[in-house]
Amino acid sequence: KGKTGLEYACSKERTDIVDFLLSEPYININNQNEEGETALHVACTQSNTHIVESLLSHGADINIKNKNGETPLYVACSTGRNDIIEVLVNHKAD
Repeated sequence: KGKTGLEYACSKERTDIVDFLLSEPYININNQNEEGETALHVACTQSNTHIVESLLSHGADINIKNKNGETPLYVACSTGRNDIIEVLVNHKAD
């Protein structure tokens, strides 16, 4: 269970690829890698609010925890991504 294409696209802030993958019916948006991270966790370490918004609008679990018990909001806070924190709080993240 390594990095998915969606996680990789999020890590490289490739909005075009993220949008394409999210349009595919087979995509498992809440797939967790071996660390328990999802594409949303990965996106929350970057500064692309469009990607975070897209993931959320396609059903990403905003409060899913990784193996360390960290939510996407925790990840955004720990990396100082204030723009991402604002998006998550506006979507009612815990």
